[in-house]
Amino acid sequence: MNSFPMAPRPLGHAEHMFWLLNQNSPVHFSVCAQVEGRTTVEAWRAALDMVQQRHPNFSVKIEVDNDSSLYFHHVAEARIPLRIVERDDLRWEPEIEREIAIPFDAREAPLVRAVLLHQAHRAVFILTSHHSIADGKSLVFAIRDTLQALSGKLLDPLPAIPPMDALLTPSSRQIGRPDQDSAQEPTVKPSVYRKHDGSAPRVRALTLNAALTSELRRRSRREETTIQCALVAAAVEAARKISSVLEGATIRVSSPIDFRKTLGALDEVAPLGAGVGISMEPQAHATFWDAARFVKRVVDPARTPEALSNIMAEMGPFISKRPSVTETAALWANRLGYEINVSNLGEIPIENPVDGLRLAGFWGPSILMGFEGEQGIGVATANGSLNLLHTSYEPLPALLESIEERLVIACS
Repeated sequence: MNSFPMAPRPLGHAEHMFWLLNQNSPVHFSVCAQVEGRTTVEAWRAALDMVQQRHPNFSVKIEVDNDSSLYFHHVAEARIPLRIVERDDLRWEPEIEREIAIPFDAREAPLVRAVLLHQAHRAVFILTSHHSIADGKSLVFAIRDTLQALSGKLLDPLPAIPPMDALLTPSSRQIGRPDQDSAQEPTVKPSVYRKHDGSAPRVRALTLNAALTSELRRRSRREETTIQCALVAAAVEAARKISSVLEGATIRVSSPIDFRKTLGALDEVAPLGAGVGISMEPQAHATFWDAARFVKRVVDPARTPEALSNIMAEMGPFISKRPSVTETAALWANRLGYEINVSNLGEIPIENPVDGLRLAGFWGPSILMGFEGEQGIGVATANGSLNLLHTSYEPLPALLESIEERLVIACS
């Protein structure tokens, strides 16, 4: 296979961090697209090969040199594995459960794999990636490119992208912490990692209808907040309603931010985001929308180039000390641990139809950091509807339905 060449490149700070974390607890992730239209398995294989040629990170492994430095090494002949599943009902949740349960070996390329549930006129396509080479948005672009290749479009190869810390412009390298609410510094115990027993997580999906999605968007704007902030508020309310342990506890939520625009990157495959932690105290907000506005006050300062510079300025010295896996996991549990992760991919940029192919649904990301009791909620908007995906080894029962109920009440 003639893959786009990529010279060995040192890992950036975030890429190195994910390499370490992945050895403590697998932090790879999956996204899923439901596609309607006539296709063949052979056409999907050819399209996936073309996408791999377009994105250099899809052909790499991670090697440790003699001085313990980490490098991405391009392996031209390493074809993305494509597992074919034949099922009459095209149920894809069990396949994501299986994918999340199977770790990557970073010493072997490629660090991405695919699953295809195929029928003559319908298909489900799942991509799963190691976090050192990609993030959720990366796989959105990869699936978009796959559908374009299926429709006969030729894809131009992209150059290798530098790490996130190297993409920061001089004007954005201003170190100074943004102000945050004092409620962001509660005294809470570090997160605890669950023991790995080889089991698979549970994965469940729920679609909010277009009417509720539209009303949620309108109401969020009127309340001077965002859909993402409303989803965080709803997830916290739902968790308190379901769990007696969480009912009166401080709930920490992670809300990942995409920094592609800040970094001048568009649709490259690379980890180009960072999570912001939000601590939600019990009974701290009078109304649902007060809670959503609080989330916005915390998240907005974290979107700035200065905030990203702060993250890189802290991560750089830590990584330069060559920390162990144990030290890295402890830092993550103490500083970035959470009970709920709400990762929102936003509006999926795939036009309908694509030469007879229609995107019927998009789900993800499905990702876990390995904490006990962790609830992962992936969010994607496709065809005017919010799609929610719940991933957990210890799922709160009917969490998505409770989130939907909270949103309906808030919008009524």
